[in-house]
Amino acid sequence: MSVSGKIDKRLKGIVFNIYGQKIPCRPVKNMAQTTGDIGRFYYVENEIVFDPDIEPLHTLLHEFIHAMAHRLSWNQFLEKQAEEMLADTIALALMENFEIKPRKVRKS
Repeated sequence: MSVSGKIDKRLKGIVFNIYGQKIPCRPVKNMAQTTGDIGRFYYVENEIVFDPDIEPLHTLLHEFIHAMAHRLSWNQFLEKQAEEMLADTIALALMENFEIKPRKVRKS
C-alpha cells in the first residue's frame, strides 16, 4: 500500500460479478477508525466498502464471500457468527493456496 495516503489505483473501480449481480467495491479511507470495521457488504445497496490501508485483499475476499452468501441465500440458515467464521477462513485459505498476495506499489 502507498504510504502517501493516496488510494492505490488498483483498488478503485473494482466490481465483482456474483452470479450475474454486479457488486461495486468502494475504498473508504480511515473506515476502521470511524466505524470500527475494515470492510462491510451492504446487501440493500449491493455494495462493498473497505478500508484500503488495512489488509485490503483479505478484506475484499472476506466481503466477497458475504456477498456470495447473500446472493445464494446462505444467510437464511447460517447464524451471523458462523457466516463470519466461514468468510474469514475461506478468504485466508484462498490467499494461502492461490498465493494471493498484495503487490508492492511502485513509485512513479
